[in-house]
Amino acid sequence: MKKTIKEIIEYKKKFLNYYEHTDDPEIHEMVEYIKKVDRFDMMNCELEKDYANLHAALFFDKKRRTYFLYERGRRLYFPDQYGEDPILNLYRSLKREQDTKSPHRYLDHTDIDWIRRQQMTGRKLLLLEIGAMEGMFSLELIDWMNQAVIFEGDAGWAGALKNTFTPWKDKVKVVNRYVSDHTDERHICIDDYCTNELQNTCVIVKMDIEGDERYALKGMQKMLGSADSFMLFVCAYHKKDDERVIRNMFPDCRIRNTHGYFCFYDSDDYDEPYIRRCLLKIHN
Repeated sequence: MKKTIKEIIEYKKKFLNYYEHTDDPEIHEMVEYIKKVDRFDMMNCELEKDYANLHAALFFDKKRRTYFLYERGRRLYFPDQYGEDPILNLYRSLKREQDTKSPHRYLDHTDIDWIRRQQMTGRKLLLLEIGAMEGMFSLELIDWMNQAVIFEGDAGWAGALKNTFTPWKDKVKVVNRYVSDHTDERHICIDDYCTNELQNTCVIVKMDIEGDERYALKGMQKMLGSADSFMLFVCAYHKKDDERVIRNMFPDCRIRNTHGYFCFYDSDDYDEPYIRRCLLKIHN
C-alpha cells in the first residue's frame, strides 16, 4: 500500500534516530545522504539525480500500435496503453535500478564470468525470468541462452514481451501466468512447468514478484535439483523476513547480497530496523 507523504516523513525521522550512531559504513553512507536531502527514498543514494533527466528516443510501431525504444541496440516494447511520459519515467527508473552503484543491480562482472564458465563447460543455458515486466534482464543475456522462458502475469506486459522477443521467437517463450508453489488458472508452479530432467544444463533464474519469491522458490526445488548448476537472482526486500527465509531455503549454496540496502516503506510490515537487503545471488 502506497504511503502518504506524512508517513514517509515520519519514517525518515525514525530512520535517522535509529541509526544516529551507526558504525556500519553502508548504513552511514545512507544516513549522510538522507541528512542532506529533503526526501526519503527506497534507494537513498546519489543515483536519483543522475537519472532524473535521462533521455531516450521513443518510436511508434504502426503495425503493433505501441511504443518502443532501443536498449542495447534492440527494440524494447511497452504495453499499448502506455504513453510517452509514463514510458520515459519508467525507463529512467529501470536504468537507475541497474546502475553499477544500485543495490537492485542484477548482473555484475562476477555473475557474467560465472555464466561464461558454465557455457565453456558445454552446458546448455536455460533462463527463467519470473516477474519480468519489460524483460531487460533477458534481453541482456539472450544471445548466450539456449532457451528462455519469461513469466509475466500482467497481460499488457506479456504482450509487450512477445513483441520485444520476436527476433528470438525460436528459443523464447512468454508465459502469461504468475509463478507460485501451485498451479491453477492464474498461477504456475515451475516444477509443474519444467518436468524434464535437466542434465548438462545450467539454469539461471531472475525473480522479482512482489513478495511471492519464497513460494515460487518452494515450487521449483525439483527443477533446480535436476540441473547440473544454477544461479538465482532473487529480490529479498518485499517482506521483512525475506532475506532470512530465502537464505534458509538454500543452506548448502553460496549466497551473496548486493551492496547497500532498500528502505521499502511501501511494505505493510515496514518497521525496525528500517533497511532490507535488496537482492540475493544464490548458486550451487
